[in-house]
Amino acid sequence: MNTERIEQAKVKAFSTRGPRKGHLKAACPPMGTDEAIFWQAAMMRCNPYKVGMGHMIFMTPEQREFYAQCEAWVAAQHSTWEVGADKDRAQLTRLGVY
Repeated sequence: MNTERIEQAKVKAFSTRGPRKGHLKAACPPMGTDEAIFWQAAMMRCNPYKVGMGHMIFMTPEQREFYAQCEAWVAAQHSTWEVGADKDRAQLTRLGVY
């Protein structure tokens, strides 16, 4: 697992300022980038309603491999990370939807 590449993608997939600081960005980064792949993998665990199927369908084999690594990394994290990573998911959890 390429943890350095995952960490770089993670940093770019999270907001660094504004009201969403510390949460995944509201919209997916540009398609085909590492941060978009990480964002899709994280959203699949946090809030699957936001996942873009077009991103998933048009991934190259190398991108699919990186997606699998990101998915494994996200799955290894504590479950509170899943709830707190997406601001919308955190609010829906408080309302009892999830």
